[in-house]
Amino acid sequence: MSGPERRLSSADCGHCGAHSDDASRFCGDCGRAVRLACGFCGATVPFRRFCANCGLLLRRSLLEPGRAAIAVPQPQAQAQPVADVSRLHDTAVEGAVSRATPPDELTTKIRAAGADIVGERRKVVVLFSDVSGFTAMSEKMDPEEIHGIMNECFTGLVDVIYRYEGYIDKFIGDCIMALFGAPLAHEDDVARALFASLEMEQWLAEYSETLEKRTGVGLGMHSGVNYGTVVAGGLGSDLRMDYTVIGDTVNVASRLESAAQRGETFVSETVHAVGRRQFQFRDVEPLTLKGKQRPVPAFALVAARDDPEPIRGVDEFELVLVGRDAQLAQVRAAGADALASGGGVVSLIGEPGVGKSRLAVEFLQSAGVATTRTLRAACLSYTTRAPYYLFQELLKSWAGVAPSDTPDVVRAELQGALGSLDADLGEWEPYLQVLLAPGDEAAAEALANLDPQTRQRLTDRAIVETLHAIAGSGSVVVACDDLHWIDEASERVLGRLVDGVTDVPLLVLAIYRQEFDPKWPESSWTRLRLEALPDDHTRALVSALLGGAELPEAFVELVGSKSSGNPYFVEEVLRSFVDSGALTRVGGEWRLDEDADAADVPDALQAVIMGRLDSTPEECRRIMQIASVIGHEFGSDMLGELGWGLSEAAASLEYLRSLGMLTETQPVPEQRHAFRQEFVREVSYETLLLSARRELHGQVADATEQLQGRGASPALLLDHSVKAQRWANGVQYALRSAAEARDVYANRAAAAYYDQALELMDRVAEDDPAHDGSRDRIAVLEGLGAVHSLMGEYDESMTAYEGMLEQTGSLQETAPDEGRVRRAEALRSLASVHVRRGEYDQALGRLEEAVTVLEGRATDDARRESSNALAQIASVHFQRGEYDLTREFSQRSHTIADEIGAAREAAFANLIWGLAAYRQGDAADARERFETSLAARERLGDINGVAAVLQNLGNLSMDQTDYDGAEGHYTQCLAIRRKVGDVAGTANVLNGLGNVCLARVDYDGAAQRFGECLEIFEGIGAGFGIAVATLNLGAIENERENLDAARDYLRRALEAAGPLKARDLIADITAATARVNAEAGDWDAAGEAATDALTVAREMANPGIEAKALWALATVTLAAGDHGMAREHFTVGVAASRSAELKLWEARLLLGRAAAEQAAGSTTAASADLDAAEAAFPTPRPARDARRVRELRAALDA
Repeated sequence: MSGPERRLSSADCGHCGAHSDDASRFCGDCGRAVRLACGFCGATVPFRRFCANCGLLLRRSLLEPGRAAIAVPQPQAQAQPVADVSRLHDTAVEGAVSRATPPDELTTKIRAAGADIVGERRKVVVLFSDVSGFTAMSEKMDPEEIHGIMNECFTGLVDVIYRYEGYIDKFIGDCIMALFGAPLAHEDDVARALFASLEMEQWLAEYSETLEKRTGVGLGMHSGVNYGTVVAGGLGSDLRMDYTVIGDTVNVASRLESAAQRGETFVSETVHAVGRRQFQFRDVEPLTLKGKQRPVPAFALVAARDDPEPIRGVDEFELVLVGRDAQLAQVRAAGADALASGGGVVSLIGEPGVGKSRLAVEFLQSAGVATTRTLRAACLSYTTRAPYYLFQELLKSWAGVAPSDTPDVVRAELQGALGSLDADLGEWEPYLQVLLAPGDEAAAEALANLDPQTRQRLTDRAIVETLHAIAGSGSVVVACDDLHWIDEASERVLGRLVDGVTDVPLLVLAIYRQEFDPKWPESSWTRLRLEALPDDHTRALVSALLGGAELPEAFVELVGSKSSGNPYFVEEVLRSFVDSGALTRVGGEWRLDEDADAADVPDALQAVIMGRLDSTPEECRRIMQIASVIGHEFGSDMLGELGWGLSEAAASLEYLRSLGMLTETQPVPEQRHAFRQEFVREVSYETLLLSARRELHGQVADATEQLQGRGASPALLLDHSVKAQRWANGVQYALRSAAEARDVYANRAAAAYYDQALELMDRVAEDDPAHDGSRDRIAVLEGLGAVHSLMGEYDESMTAYEGMLEQTGSLQETAPDEGRVRRAEALRSLASVHVRRGEYDQALGRLEEAVTVLEGRATDDARRESSNALAQIASVHFQRGEYDLTREFSQRSHTIADEIGAAREAAFANLIWGLAAYRQGDAADARERFETSLAARERLGDINGVAAVLQNLGNLSMDQTDYDGAEGHYTQCLAIRRKVGDVAGTANVLNGLGNVCLARVDYDGAAQRFGECLEIFEGIGAGFGIAVATLNLGAIENERENLDAARDYLRRALEAAGPLKARDLIADITAATARVNAEAGDWDAAGEAATDALTVAREMANPGIEAKALWALATVTLAAGDHGMAREHFTVGVAASRSAELKLWEARLLLGRAAAEQAAGSTTAASADLDAAEAAFPTPRPARDARRVRELRAALDA
């Protein structure tokens, strides 16, 4: 419950708060005036700022304690102005008082610490700071100006106090009383108070210097600081001036302030004892203070120290491994087998501190392994969304890349490392360079023309190929620690590395907690789960750590019970005894203090670590806290950037190493340290107050950018910015992080970054409602929609793109041209999702609106976007089989792109144009468009685009019976698809190569290719690919005259194609089904299927499918004896096949017409058609076609 509001009574001292009798004129505690005589009206009044009789400001002297305070008499004519000034002065103080409510975050902390503190004894630092100079100022300056100065002064000083999470207890005249340690306690309250005092003095000095230049009058301050026990209570519900402390600690602080001269801060002996390692002091004569029988030692605060005293540490425990002999033997055996037989995986699994990393170290130092190249890296708790973090660290250790290396240095180191390998990995250098030096803009530019999915695949392959090459030059161990924090991209690459681990002498040593559950091949994987040590092994560990010292059994039992068999906990419990002085090393032997209190050992590991941290000197705790903000590993250069001198940090770092809290990972000159256990970092971090965390994270972010420039990880900078509450900075780092994730196709991570960016934008808007963040929001929502679409999350994608569309309205108001372009892009993005859903009408509606939005806009950006929208319209029409419209819109797109020199857009328009021409049988135009597009893609370095055009050229050559040409194009395409790891693309090319085999009557080869293709498509769930592969397998069985098997494949093809609503594919399958039924003599089914296929083919103006359907329909008609209608169908079919340049089908249709002529008795016409058919048939000729030619020739010759 809140305590009553505390107010000074009429007899309370206005300086120290001590109670005096009503008749007293001076305080019995501090010697200052309690009652004053008003110099204007003569009334004797209690010490207050104004006379209760006439309202005049009552001035007190600034003399030593014990001197009388007086009221300043003023002539009658000047009384009113002076009274006005005094009231303005008091208003300024009241303004500072009103603002003395703690900031929201501090308020939350105070409440969390306990808002109902009443009558509690607490250790508190009390700071009194008295500002002087207002009296002289009031005699020279206008009252309003004085009011503004006072307002600024008190506000500035209060802000400093709150920055160190102090608490404003009260204002007493021109004096501020502040508390550190109540109502909110920190482990460094003395330091906070002293830092605050120094900063207040500095702030006031700078403010006063400016003020004196302007007014001729300056301000000064003198302070007193004491540390001790007080009685605290009365924290009100509004946390405003209702909380206070009383006791001798307060009185001494007030007297120290009174004794100090202007510009001085006097501190007590207790403050000096705690702060001497961090601050400089000078001795002053002991002070004779009223109420104290003996002189009180005092010291004057000078500055914060930049040369902390060297600290001696304790000896390190013996480095031992106890109770893990069986597991070590298993790891050694599995590792030896793996390296000898071609590779494998060993997993060490267990809870924190159970000894996974220690066991790994012991294994790596084993005979036979110690001489093997080892690459080791650990994932971190804050890198779970940093793509490739694990492999960046592994490859940096291999290439010798340091965090501070510039891109040029990284390139030289990488080239040297690659040159040392037996394999030629030159083609992978750009991908590795970008991985190891993310800020290398030149390297990134070399990969700029790759789409994200291709870049991801190539980066994955570059990493795996490099590690294989390293292993190829000599066996290698890849040790991966803390995999429970692995990022998405690293997990994917690690999976691929493990899948192929038996191909090379490479051992993956995987270390992780139970929550990580990889799915790796069982055949090459050994898993070891580490449990807590049993009691006997725990006792053995205690003995081993202490060098075999004979200590009381009860002590050993205590350590065992406290640690629960966790080796790391065992060590930390022992260290807590060492830190407390209960366990000491004398003459090389450990001894236990008989008076050691076992109850002082906490039961939880966190409490043990916290206790050990509390026992270290202030400068050591500070380094641990700063380091915990930097991360698991940190360099001396970072500490230097944060203001630590190398010499002053060296002693503390050495001491922390001796305590086993830190370990040196790299020696000087580029010295680096790491937390020996991540748990220590977490506990160190938790000791930081939120305000300190914010400030430190901001400083670390600035230092990281200063040291690493563009090479700094945006994900790391994002983490620091968010924790520093730098929302605007965080937005930019989130965008950069998302872009990096998208570049390597880490779409889930990219989506998370985009979502985080939106949250940060909301924070920015809360802080600054006038901020126009439409551009950033558009960029974020565009990226978010794209990654959701790539992941097949179309509802989420639509939502993001709709949000993007909405934001463009705001942008159009301030930047009309840019706003229209972005609006068109949003509409085109929405259309792309409609297309993926098969919603072609909605897609066209969005695209037509996009074209309308850009009408009349002549900027290059607007015209480029118009070209994109028109090309996408053409693409939609192509998918609907509307080839005339496809050619019309692709031509319009190409014209615009050509006019503005947009090579990429022109190449895409040419490709769509060529596809439409190909479908309409205009092979010459199709080839010209394809080859033009191919040349452009090659110039752009767009290897995926090159592959797409090569595949279409292969299709075109295939239809023209240029099987060698088709095979050449497909083979080139297959090499690209496999290089980039494009699984679906690989299957598509295999399908084309299968068609080449089929045309060459190599049915076994065709079946193998189509079978591989089907397996891939089924593995990735690609319905369209499944339909095409089963259609082609059905064609093989048809040519083999296995008609039932052919029907089965075609039924499966139709089932796969049906839900896709791909009319041209369905029509092609239906035409093939008609042919099989005709071959089987099922005339009704054949006629029905042929009619359906023909209808769709003509609606879609697809002459290829029309020719196939007409063959089946004519065959059915011929079987029915209608020779004339059959001949007509065959004739139309011949024309269609020639239009589509389908030589095989042209030959089949001519052969069918010859049979119809022969059946009708027109032998001359039949012979002519048969001659034409034989000339048209490609070589080699399908067996059934060859047989029919022979049979018809024999019949005509008979």
